[in-house]
Amino acid sequence: MIKVLHTESSKGWGGQEIRIIEECVWFNENVPSITCSLLVAEGSQFSSKRSGFPVDISLGPIGRKSLTGLGFVFKYLRKHRPDVVITHSSTDSWLVAVATLGLLNTPKIIRMRHVSATISPSWLTRWLYRRAAYIVTTSDAIRAHICQGLGISGDRVTSIPTGLDLQKRFLQPTYSQKLEARESLKLPLQRPIITMVSTLRSWKGHIFALKALAMVKHATLLIVGDGPQEDALRQMAIDLDLQDRVLFLGYRADPLPILYSTDVFIQPSYANEGWSQSLMQAMAVGLPVIASDIGGLNEMINDEVDGLLVSPKDHEKLAASIVKLLSNDSLFRSLGLEARRSAERKFAIDVMGKKMRALIEEHSS
Repeated sequence: MIKVLHTESSKGWGGQEIRIIEECVWFNENVPSITCSLLVAEGSQFSSKRSGFPVDISLGPIGRKSLTGLGFVFKYLRKHRPDVVITHSSTDSWLVAVATLGLLNTPKIIRMRHVSATISPSWLTRWLYRRAAYIVTTSDAIRAHICQGLGISGDRVTSIPTGLDLQKRFLQPTYSQKLEARESLKLPLQRPIITMVSTLRSWKGHIFALKALAMVKHATLLIVGDGPQEDALRQMAIDLDLQDRVLFLGYRADPLPILYSTDVFIQPSYANEGWSQSLMQAMAVGLPVIASDIGGLNEMINDEVDGLLVSPKDHEKLAASIVKLLSNDSLFRSLGLEARRSAERKFAIDVMGKKMRALIEEHSS
């Protein structure tokens, strides 16, 4: 039996955290020779959600770099003796890298990198990444940045995109399901619905979605998620006189009713994106999608084939693309159908799981 421990110091909840938990569940349900557990920061959103998953989730003081956290991780690893530790954020990666220096039975470290934010090329960062036996990214753009920015050989870094359960959960809705979803959410039955699902942070591009909506007079925008930009975005909607056409729905544990009610899904991020969970989900249920032409997102979409790509921070092009889809029924339908086909080829959770399994088995010995 190979014992795998995932660590996560982030206290938020988004695509990164969803991938971690779904990967653990997939292994525990499908691979008897590998067992996955999770060590997360005290006060993280995993705390409230952990009872809903068939995964052993432990809490510890790993939310920041400290001697307390370092001592905790050292004792935890010495007690549980995992064969492989997969780290996901900067802080837990540092704690694991340093703590393992004092262990006699040292687990192999696999460093996951989910976001495309610039990595400092300092010698400390280089040491941290070289401390890992292998590095996994969620997109080719992130992989290239690590190899070029840190001088790490390409044979030590691979891209394994996140996957979804396309057979049981993310299915294309029927017309009646779409109507039921709108009725359950008390949404307009006839007005076009545009949707964004993401944490409310600046680089997600919500301000450009609002500016674009001001140019698309007959549609409603659903903003799904929570985060530090919420108050500013609500005020912006008022300033643009959009308060009657913008609905802030907050965090939703189950995105399917919202996706089923949607006509067009948009992802106008301009930075820090890897392999987007919400964009995958939208494509999986057969929605026509529009995303910014940036690394990570443009690896998921083949422009004009299974979605549309627009220049980042360009609300006029975003608005034009929305109008283009809503006014061209043939394009609207074809992009939705191809989005689902692309999801079946690229986003299946079994594809991700099998690649991660091969990597774990290779580096556990």
